[in-house]
Amino acid sequence: MENETNSDNQTEQELASLNQYIREKEDRLRFKQDLRQKNQNVEGARLDDAVLKRLDSSIKKVTSFIKKLKTLTESQKDSLNKDMSQLNLSKYLSEVGCAFLEAKLKMNDVQCALILCSQMHRSYADFSNIFFEQWQKVLNLKKDGKIQNPSKLRVDLRFFADLISIGVLPEKESLSLLGNQLTILTTCDKEHSHISIVSSFCKHCGEDFADLVPLKYEKMSLKHNIQIPRSTIYSNDRQKAVKCLFKEYFMAVSKHLVTEHKEMQRIEAQNMRIYQTKGELHSDKKEKYEQAFSAYRKLSENSEVLADLLAEQMPHLPNDQNSKKEDGMLNIDVYTPTKGEDFDANSSPWEDEETRQFYESLPHIKSLIPEILYKESATAAKSAPEAKSDNESGAQMGGQMGGQMGENERGVASGDEEVSGGGGGGGEFGQDEEQDEANKESQVQEKSVSSANMKALMDSFINQLPNCVSRELIDKAAKDYCMNLNSKVNRKRLTRALFEVQRTRLDLLPFYARFVAALNPLMAEIATDLATLLLNDFRYQVRKKDQINIESKIKVSRYIGELVKFNMLPKAEALNCLKTLLADFRHHNIEMFCNLVEVCGRFLYRNAETHIKMNLLLEILMRKKQAAMSMDSRYTIMIENAFYYCNPPDNKQVEKKAPCPLHEYVKKILYKELNKLCVERVLRQMRKLDWHDQHVKSMAIQCLTSASNVRYNSIHCLANLVSGLALYYEDIGIQIVDAVIEDIRLGLEINLAKFNQRRVSMVKYLAELYNYRMVESSIIFKTLYTLITFGVSYDLNELIANADTCADPLDNYFRIRLVCTLLDTCGQYFDRGSTKKKLDCYLIYFQRYYMFKKEFGQSVDIARPYDRFDIEFVFTDIISSLRPEFKFANTYEQACEQVSKMEGEIRDSIVQAKKETVCKEDDEFLKAFESMVTETIAQRTKETIKMPTVDISVPMCARKPKTAQVQEVNELSGLSMLKEKQPSGKEASTDTGKETGTEARKEAFNFVLMLKKGNKTQYQNMQVPVTSEFATQFKAKEQLEKAEKEKLKQLTLNINDRIEQEEFQEMVQQQSTQKQSMLGNTNRDRFKYNHPKGAPDADQIFGTSSQRTYRGYTK
Repeated sequence: MENETNSDNQTEQELASLNQYIREKEDRLRFKQDLRQKNQNVEGARLDDAVLKRLDSSIKKVTSFIKKLKTLTESQKDSLNKDMSQLNLSKYLSEVGCAFLEAKLKMNDVQCALILCSQMHRSYADFSNIFFEQWQKVLNLKKDGKIQNPSKLRVDLRFFADLISIGVLPEKESLSLLGNQLTILTTCDKEHSHISIVSSFCKHCGEDFADLVPLKYEKMSLKHNIQIPRSTIYSNDRQKAVKCLFKEYFMAVSKHLVTEHKEMQRIEAQNMRIYQTKGELHSDKKEKYEQAFSAYRKLSENSEVLADLLAEQMPHLPNDQNSKKEDGMLNIDVYTPTKGEDFDANSSPWEDEETRQFYESLPHIKSLIPEILYKESATAAKSAPEAKSDNESGAQMGGQMGGQMGENERGVASGDEEVSGGGGGGGEFGQDEEQDEANKESQVQEKSVSSANMKALMDSFINQLPNCVSRELIDKAAKDYCMNLNSKVNRKRLTRALFEVQRTRLDLLPFYARFVAALNPLMAEIATDLATLLLNDFRYQVRKKDQINIESKIKVSRYIGELVKFNMLPKAEALNCLKTLLADFRHHNIEMFCNLVEVCGRFLYRNAETHIKMNLLLEILMRKKQAAMSMDSRYTIMIENAFYYCNPPDNKQVEKKAPCPLHEYVKKILYKELNKLCVERVLRQMRKLDWHDQHVKSMAIQCLTSASNVRYNSIHCLANLVSGLALYYEDIGIQIVDAVIEDIRLGLEINLAKFNQRRVSMVKYLAELYNYRMVESSIIFKTLYTLITFGVSYDLNELIANADTCADPLDNYFRIRLVCTLLDTCGQYFDRGSTKKKLDCYLIYFQRYYMFKKEFGQSVDIARPYDRFDIEFVFTDIISSLRPEFKFANTYEQACEQVSKMEGEIRDSIVQAKKETVCKEDDEFLKAFESMVTETIAQRTKETIKMPTVDISVPMCARKPKTAQVQEVNELSGLSMLKEKQPSGKEASTDTGKETGTEARKEAFNFVLMLKKGNKTQYQNMQVPVTSEFATQFKAKEQLEKAEKEKLKQLTLNINDRIEQEEFQEMVQQQSTQKQSMLGNTNRDRFKYNHPKGAPDADQIFGTSSQRTYRGYTK
């Protein structure tokens, strides 16, 4: 009934707790959803200019309001809200945002701050962008940076995340910033010092961004079938990505917690050993332990909180058996605490440090138990102490050995005093005798009972001894034996039990030898008796020549070897045993010898006392092996194993080849010094190499191919260098390009994450080689198609089935990054011609590959899900930069439809091209065309070649000199005619004669016609009216030529003027310089002034005024 009542009470408490959690979560979700709807619908709530003018904008009140914001608390919500509605803060938005960020908020004050920020966002349109810019300055964590104020960062992350959830900040940019900060917090935290910040974010914002529900409430909801409300602000894909990020961080925290747990156990065991041996612990070790324990406890508590928030189980923290303390035993050598600190595996007789600890670090039982418990075993001289020891051992088996021992001693002492002091009265003496008789009877009974119990306990101890198969258990057994079972009879039984170990349990021999070594300081006769028994049995087995019971012989040999390593048996005895076996080295003696050498041969060989003799025995062993003509191969292998275990061959370290100075120099100038400022210098240095030497050439090509060793921003310099070398050595460029393409292909086949950086560098290198015209565009497109087709399958079932062996797993987005890197480097040059069409087709195929990864890769629980969002941004940016009008597909099906449509168009064009084949009409047309061309050529050959007409001047013989008459000489193109103006008549003294002459000149032009009659040339004058078309055209041509000549003249004069001015300024400057430098007589070497070059002579170029008038330049 009580159990049922308790279970009912527990159920009620769970339901109450679950209902309370659901109510609180519903209130939080409702609060955020309401604010989000208000902030998204703010078109009518903005404050216009008319309203802002009515509000108070005085600096005094605004300053007071901003100061209140810097001390924001939940209690000030109403007053601040009221002040905000009365103030005009349009000019102080940045100050208000800074005040929110500088406020020392607590977790309880965040809700008030959200309400105020929401009101600011609804009132002022620019507040959101200004506030986000200020957040960018606050949330600026770096990968290697240290967080100065973790407490403030916890509040700031929650505040920033809630601002995004309620729609105050721009969602896209803010989510990118938040994701960057969370990624840095989780991936760059090697010591996991940010776990408290991550736990706080998961607690307050995990329900929105990662759909987190605490583990206990999740179990309660499943148990009672009650549904917990979920946040719908963000999509499930985004929540799953953030949740995977936190789970990955928790896995790393779990590994760190297990490591710290083991380290704490080691420190505790070490401190306990020091405390037990020295009785105190140094203050430095105490402080170190306290600091380590504090850090471990803090990490453990935060891990539990994070595990509950992520609904994960805490990692199992195993107990280290090697460092575990049991009953105060010691595992170190008190007398030589520094022994074994500098362990050398080459000179030490032990294989490793753990083996050395096993054979040398024995428990010091003598310092842990009272002296009275081993005093009798140490003396072993009289029988009285033996009986006393038996009584003591029987008494202490009751569980109170120490107290009963003290009481017995005190009782015996008081009894002696009473006997010695008795004689005062007869009655008292009689009572004492009766009491003594009663005590004797009780002692006899206790002795019989104690002997029976002792035998039973010893039997039980011997039966449990084979189960002690670890160092801790065997040490505990040695301590228990000393405390409870130490007696002469039990020591003999123990020796016999240790000797009679089963011949097949060879694994017990090291632990039994350690047991004997631990008891040796207290009970030396056990080791002595056991060694005697073993040596006698060894001699018996050697003398017996039968070939049976090989297990017993091997057991004796290995047992002797174990005791030798614990120094429980003299080393000389072991050497004598080996010598005895070598004397008759055959059959079972070979196996006995090999087993003995495998156990203690290394110990004897590395020991200074026995090294010479052991070395001699090993030489004899190898000679006997070589001398044996028909030895079984099994024996041969055993001998070689024993020999090389004892004396392993020298492990010669691989000598590193001395680096070639030339190779080191080439790597230095390529990998360290190469940049855009020194490409020419490096090119000159590389050209100085002996390219005719095949070794030097291969070395240089290898260095020039390894673009991953060059700084990423200097890869284009390496490509520039290769293009420069290819001008002098063509085969170098070909070999480098082949090696780069082969490396890219090899990366696709291997697909290991450790080569990702190298693969990115090589892809960028190939693109830079294209930019420097080392490869053709066909190679680039072939590489692009290889990246999205090699080992790629669009069958989802096949990818899931072959996830481990697939060349391109479904959750691997790295090829997309390679394609984007290649397009980002050289895609800008595919903007015209056939390469533009090729790139357009490729982008459609690339989009299908990306959409397949995006849609179906979400179902795989990948290690780094946030790579998917990073790749999405990279893909969108690259495509948008190359093709701004590219139509992105929203789903994989749409991408497949675009591919099908494009392939259909290409297929139709190919079919149409095939239909347009050559027919008979085309042949007839070609024949007619050829005949027409032939006829045209024949006709042109028959035509007379006309000489081009030239301009001819009026010959001197045809000129008639006339006084006061301006003659014009006109050059005619294509006509052999010369024009001459009609003379204006004689100079008259009256105006009437002048007017008459002017009118006559204007009515007609006089042309001189040159004729040829026979071999003589004749000239005739011909009058052409001014109004005729020929005269009008000739006049226009004359004016154009005149304007052109005037323009050329002006340009020539301007040039000469400028030259003259420059020379004059240079001369003046030289004179001033010489005057300043001369301190003596300035007139002695006086500069002689030379007039600058003057303007060209126009009369010499264009003739005199009369000549210009005659030639038609003036009228």
